[in-house]
Amino acid sequence: KRGSMSSNRSSIVSNRSSISSTGGDDQPQDDGTCAICQQQFRAWWPRHTCRNCGAIVCGDCSGGRVRLPSDPAAGKVRVCDKCNAELTENTATMFQEELEVNQKIIKEIKRDLAQKLQEEDASKLVLLELLKEATGDDAQLQEYLSDPQSPNFAFPVLRSLVIDRWEEILSSLEVAAGKRVAMEAQLAEIKAKLAQEEAREKELQAKKAELNERVEALEAATGERDTLQSEAQELMRAVKEARTEVLNLEMARRTRIEDREQRRGGPLSSFGSQRSHP
Repeated sequence: KRGSMSSNRSSIVSNRSSISSTGGDDQPQDDGTCAICQQQFRAWWPRHTCRNCGAIVCGDCSGGRVRLPSDPAAGKVRVCDKCNAELTENTATMFQEELEVNQKIIKEIKRDLAQKLQEEDASKLVLLELLKEATGDDAQLQEYLSDPQSPNFAFPVLRSLVIDRWEEILSSLEVAAGKRVAMEAQLAEIKAKLAQEEAREKELQAKKAELNERVEALEAATGERDTLQSEAQELMRAVKEARTEVLNLEMARRTRIEDREQRRGGPLSSFGSQRSHP
């Protein structure tokens, strides 16, 4: 019986060796010994295949279970101690590298977050300055400077306040723009009337200048008339004086004639007396 059992085990080992040896050229050959400890396999010793390198190892040299990077979905699988050490070291190195990378990423995130917080604080100040300019009241700005972490000064709240306030300002600007258009229309109408009045004033000025010329001409004619009247009066006075002088001369002549005739006592005396009494 012992001989038959040993022969059966030998056949099983030989069959397993033949099965292992039928693999591809890239798989380790099963020479009946453990690839790590070199112990000869026995029929009652189970053989294991490393899921990483494919080596045939015994149970004592394949106690590790790891997740293979090439097939993480398979979960933890049996590997030989050599691959276990290498994979563990590689995993630790990879974890260390990932940790360093993650620390760098965290540091960059913190730096970016701090920068974003600074930008948000600057944006809050800008929004509060806009509110101050829009309302003319700096109470909210002073309150924010005293307590920047207050929930009343959260960025969405401030943005909503600024949007509402500037919408009111834009609405008032639209109303003012409408009034401005109306005032511009009135101004254009006033300018048109002013242009008409200026044209009328120019016309009146032209008429005034013409009337002034006529008045000057009339005044000049009046002056000439007065001069002529004065000259006429002088002439009439001269004529009157000349007539008076002529009459006086005539009377003197008659008187002399009469005296002469009287002295002579001739007919001329009666003739002179007749002429003196017509």
